[in-house]
Amino acid sequence: MAKSKAKRWLTPESLTLLEGWARDGFTNKEIAKKMRIDESTFYDYMNKYPEFFESIKKGQEVIDYEVEAQVLKSIKGYVTTYDQQTVTKDGDVIDFQESKYVPPNMTAA
Repeated sequence: MAKSKAKRWLTPESLTLLEGWARDGFTNKEIAKKMRIDESTFYDYMNKYPEFFESIKKGQEVIDYEVEAQVLKSIKGYVTTYDQQTVTKDGDVIDFQESKYVPPNMTAA
């Protein structure tokens, strides 16, 4: 019976969905809940079905790289640019961009 339930998640469409959930930052526990299976069953699938494991792993790698990049950026410091508006005495709205330096955050290391 478990094999038939697993088959549903081994189709290309389902594997893409699983990869997307992992890429969106859902934990394995949260993905299992979305799949409507126990967390232990999720790990059984991870161990039994290489395509299942690879799909989750591939999605998680994307989010891992994004997190690493943000931490590195925070450690080094960076310049951020944002849009601003001001209104003149005459009531004209002027759009402009402003930049701000964000200093290194060593606690992120």
